[in-house]
Amino acid sequence: MTDEPDGPGVSGRDSVPDDFDDKYPLLWELSYQYVRYRRGTVADANEIADEVMFKVMRRWDDLVSRDRLEAYVRTATEKMLLDRFRRRKRKPEILTDFSPEAHQPRPSNSNAEARVELNATLDEVSRLPPREREVIISSAYEGLTPREIAERIGCTPATVRQYLYEARRKLRHRLDHDPPADRSPPRPPVRDTDDDDSSDGEDAG
Repeated sequence: MTDEPDGPGVSGRDSVPDDFDDKYPLLWELSYQYVRYRRGTVADANEIADEVMFKVMRRWDDLVSRDRLEAYVRTATEKMLLDRFRRRKRKPEILTDFSPEAHQPRPSNSNAEARVELNATLDEVSRLPPREREVIISSAYEGLTPREIAERIGCTPATVRQYLYEARRKLRHRLDHDPPADRSPPRPPVRDTDDDDSSDGEDAG
């Protein structure tokens, strides 16, 4: 018996938890995009994401009970990618000119809106200044702490936190004011009709 993945309908287990199908698309995408950010090939990303999701499914109950789903996906993806790079005598790098290519995701269409939003965020990340882009990738996709990021890029943890603050502020602003076509812009707060309209000029930031 092998641990080879068999796509979304993975064999080797009698039943798949209902909530696995709900979370599968975003977890698969997290693994895929992590590999691409570390300069893995599209083939690497597809294969590793499938393998990681197979492992996640087999450990589902334990990971859910300990709230370790995303952390496990990042750790398992990093380990598999490093194994591949070692076999090829390569070191993983962060892709500084990344733009998400138009690939057809393997997961099902469930949670499609969340997947669209994730891809939109990745597109906006590629437009950040290099240092902000590096720290947000290290934090969000590698799960590194500000201290670990500071050691990597040669600055203080306080400086890393400032980069993270600026990067997140820009991402929130861009996604709120320039949403993708498949995502509706945020709706303004509802006010009573008796409210004074003079407050319309509130700062959106």
